[in-house]
Amino acid sequence: MKRDFELIRKLLLELEKLEAGGATDIVRVSEAVEADFQVTKAHLELLVDAGLVKGHAGFSGFIVTALTWEGYDFLDALRSEEAMSKVREATRTLGGVSYDVAKAIGIAWVKDHLGLGGPS
Repeated sequence: MKRDFELIRKLLLELEKLEAGGATDIVRVSEAVEADFQVTKAHLELLVDAGLVKGHAGFSGFIVTALTWEGYDFLDALRSEEAMSKVREATRTLGGVSYDVAKAIGIAWVKDHLGLGGPS
């Protein structure tokens, strides 16, 4: 399986909708983002391992309870469709990018959009 930043962004956007103290399972999340169950599960596990979301194995499967501070930061870096298109372009050109590079691309786009990119 190849890591999919499109799916990761969709998952984070969906998980952001959780009420404080709420939880959801993989079945609901995979249906909400219209993704394959096994691929969704693998990506949610990656997000937990990376510290972007809180989750654990539960009685009914894998349970996700919240985004972490880092998860919100990553989502905010890639929230804009324009920022995400820059990540897509880099992924297509290079055959893939790391989490740090994807986040840096998003942050650079946000800074540039806000006029914080440096001297003009």
